[in-house]
Amino acid sequence: MPAGTGSARPWHVRGVALVHRTVSGSLGAIAAAILPLAASCTDLEEPSEEATTEHEIVLPCAAPWTTAAELQLDQLAMIEAPGMQRENRICAHLGQGERIEQTVTLQASKCYTMLGVSPDGVTNLDLTLVAVIPGQTAPLVLARETTTGSVAIIGGKVTGGYCLPWPFSLSTRLEVVATSGAGTVAAQVYWKAR
Repeated sequence: MPAGTGSARPWHVRGVALVHRTVSGSLGAIAAAILPLAASCTDLEEPSEEATTEHEIVLPCAAPWTTAAELQLDQLAMIEAPGMQRENRICAHLGQGERIEQTVTLQASKCYTMLGVSPDGVTNLDLTLVAVIPGQTAPLVLARETTTGSVAIIGGKVTGGYCLPWPFSLSTRLEVVATSGAGTVAAQVYWKAR
């Protein structure tokens, strides 16, 4: 997409967590910064129609501004998710009130820990795990992080992780919200067998 055009088609990279984010301001400047990163990827696929809206940009976790957040996330995982396998990392720079989301399929045979951090500027980061149920208008909240601060945890070492109370898998959405402040955030899902 040439810089300065009015809409963007996001890049989706197989096997890499990506962030969907609505961007206000100069789309051309943002696209000029992002497209070289996307061009370096070799395993690109076209997005689905529902994933494409005007002014939507997808940011990879490997962007240089997420390094501090990823390091903080890795350090927190050593304490809150020891011995757990990791998957589904997402990263972004969020303004106050902005959110990033990712779909996570929870397996009945596993327990999960979800961690979120912000090393620079977000003073209250919130995580919410919501069931994705087709046809349901009101979200079914499965778990919500309720503390105040730049670190958010669902599951964790104290509880041993979040385990589904049902004997079947469930499609969920992890919502990461910069409730207060603005800055870089990273979140990741960790799992272990029950």
